Amino acid sequence: MESATSKPPAPEDRVPAPAVALCGGVALYFAAHIAFRIRNVGALNRQRAVAAALCLAVIPVALNAGALLSLAAVTAVCTALIAYEAIRFREARARIRGGGLPESMMVR
Repeated sequence: MESATSKPPAPEDRVPAPAVALCGGVALYFAAHIAFRIRNVGALNRQRAVAAALCLAVIPVALNAGALLSLAAVTAVCTALIAYEAIRFREARARIRGGGLPESMMVR
């Protein structure tokens, strides 16, 4: 814990693998979700594409910052995505939870 909360490492002590794994792993998860949705639904999930791009954009920051700041940046991207989807799709979730599925999804 001490090494994660301490000051950023010196340039000669930096190891890029953890920063790339943290940011790239989350971006890869979002990319896989996008691919799955394109394959099954045929629609692009734009908000997750933006979140994946933002996670990739955090990599240079993560390479030069401490571990805690890197984790906070990726957490902020994920939190923003969750908040956006919770607000944007509120009515659709309420309709589905209430039993009102769209006609196209009804099993006959």
